[in-house]
Amino acid sequence: MSEENKAVVRAIEEAWDSGAIDQLDQYFSDQFDNSQSGVPGLPPGLAGAKMAHQGAMQSFPDRKVESIYTLRDGKAVRHVGMNDAFLLGMELGAFPAPG
Repeated sequence: MSEENKAVVRAIEEAWDSGAIDQLDQYFSDQFDNSQSGVPGLPPGLAGAKMAHQGAMQSFPDRKVESIYTLRDGKAVRHVGMNDAFLLGMELGAFPAPG
């Protein structure tokens, strides 16, 4: 990954982490596709990602997500967030612990 792309990803993650989601538009392509990590019932693309993020942060303000981005021409065109929702489900009693 180029240094420029690394800087873009760092800026994106800083905006998510600090709640400065109004700064995100400059880093995302109009063709941004988050269909693999989108939330049913929310709009596709960055608008839905922002809404999902705000909702998650209200319920889990200290949550951490490992982020995987695909960039084209210095803008995010795809994102898949990796989180430990299964462990959360076990902790909440929604899933039985293995073994």
